[in-house]
Amino acid sequence: PWFGGMGGCCLSHFGTDEQVAAWLFLFGCLPALPIATMYILINPNSYENWASLFLSLLLVVGTYLFVLAVYPEVKVRTLCARSS
Repeated sequence: PWFGGMGGCCLSHFGTDEQVAAWLFLFGCLPALPIATMYILINPNSYENWASLFLSLLLVVGTYLFVLAVYPEVKVRTLCARSS
């Protein structure tokens, strides 16, 4: 209801609470990549910094897959593929 007057774009990407949560979680995870990269540039010999970059990258990729999975057409396509 909050995004009803904004048109089709926002309604298609923020149509359900699950979609809003997925996008906000992705936007919250994205800053971890440049921050982890900055720490590697400061101290490239630290295993903790490399682990931080790897885990940040893994988190962003996983969250992006979550964003793709919450769209209704993807859910329907996945459920139809399982039933046949």
